[in-house]
Amino acid sequence: MNTITVPGLSVAFMAASCAFAFVLPAVLYIVLRKKLKARFVPLLIGAATFIVAALVAESAVHSVILGDGNILSFLKANPLLFALYGGLMAGLFEESGRFASFKLMRKKYNESADALSFGVGHGGAEAILTLGVGMISSIVISVIFNSGGADTMLASLPEAQKQTLLAQGEALAATPPGMFLVGIVERTGAVAFHIGASVLVYLAATGRGSFLYYPLAALLHLLLDIPAGLYQAGAWDDIWVIEAIVVVFSALTLWFAVARLKEADRRLKGTALEN
Repeated sequence: MNTITVPGLSVAFMAASCAFAFVLPAVLYIVLRKKLKARFVPLLIGAATFIVAALVAESAVHSVILGDGNILSFLKANPLLFALYGGLMAGLFEESGRFASFKLMRKKYNESADALSFGVGHGGAEAILTLGVGMISSIVISVIFNSGGADTMLASLPEAQKQTLLAQGEALAATPPGMFLVGIVERTGAVAFHIGASVLVYLAATGRGSFLYYPLAALLHLLLDIPAGLYQAGAWDDIWVIEAIVVVFSALTLWFAVARLKEADRRLKGTALEN
């Protein structure tokens, strides 16, 4: 008989995190639309870029490289290398995806607001597909166990799937409720970073800023992912300190990028006045 029960507070925090993942990008776009007349298509392109660059291309390369058990074991035995590998791949694929997208859309969607909208789409898609969908799955599993329907379901499953579901339920029940709020902090920082990185790559791709902003965005992405990589490798377990670092780093990246964007806008206006 199943004895697993996921605390109600945990389920409530899962729901809050899930809602946040969907609401955050929506609110950001509404604000951009109202203040800067941001267009919706760049947001969609940003979301598509994340899916293609990160979920398809990057994941395919990971499967090839990490499919070799020796390489995976080596990286896990060297946490810093594991973190550097993850950050390097994320920076390379996601920033290159941004660069290619801005090159393709520069004739029709080349305004500053388009870069910001693109960043919201990129970061928003990641928030929805990782935090949002992940929390939905956790809520469903929690409801199954808490409603008393787990025994019937477990009895109908093959042994391997049964053990997987039990392990998931046990993990959710054992997780402190507050941990289900970590995603809110993490996604806040991540979305801020994606907007900032999108602006930097936009400036590089459109020629409104230095081309070096493109590799700079990739380098910043690598650095951002190091703390999370160390956590995944088991070398650093203070998750709240890690998320605080992510938020501060992302805020500084966004501040720097927006400052460069404003400079580019001023130069453009100055050139227009001269002509």
